[in-house]
Amino acid sequence: MTANIQTIFFDVGNTLRIVLPDQEFIDRAEAGLMELIGTTESHDALFAKLEERWKAYRKQSKTTLLDASEGELWTQYMLPEYDPNMIFANAPKLTRLWRDHDGRRVARPDAVATIKELHRRGYTLGIIANTVTETEIPDWMAADGVAQCFKTTGNHESFQLMKDNIDFDASPALTGEKTIDQLAEELYAMLMDTADGQETKAEILGYTETAVMRACNYV
Repeated sequence: MTANIQTIFFDVGNTLRIVLPDQEFIDRAEAGLMELIGTTESHDALFAKLEERWKAYRKQSKTTLLDASEGELWTQYMLPEYDPNMIFANAPKLTRLWRDHDGRRVARPDAVATIKELHRRGYTLGIIANTVTETEIPDWMAADGVAQCFKTTGNHESFQLMKDNIDFDASPALTGEKTIDQLAEELYAMLMDTADGQETKAEILGYTETAVMRACNYV
């Protein structure tokens, strides 16, 4: 571990992970979406409409710097003409299927091994992601066995969605609500609480992987 670098944030989209154009995977996702909403529209008509609405929504969200919840996204923007109760109840599944219709998202070669090695060396790792799905990132972390490696985030929405997994929310430094020095003090206080016996999220969830750092690494 380099003494003057303690925390590393990873951008997810097209940086840590890439999209593979797996046609069979795409076909299953699109068929699943159509079946889930019980549509009578043709495949081409439905997905042309969804693409147009998605682009309009993304343009608006980038202008306002606000993202809708999954329920709002599908009932108000993507499929407002469908039964709102049914769409709202299935919004998380719809979001995943919609994301999957682009292709199969996988970690870049050696990404998982690199993450695990950085974690072993004692770095605090965080994720920067603006994915609209609440489950994609946690599911990927679990599938690739790296959930225990990430303890901090610079995205408040990600922290809210994954607060059972993440120990520290660093997003106020990006929004200007707090300075880095203030957050450093809060993080230090949290570390002292942990040293006094307060369990981390990884411990609560039963992860047992450890990385023991020694004083000789730094002096």
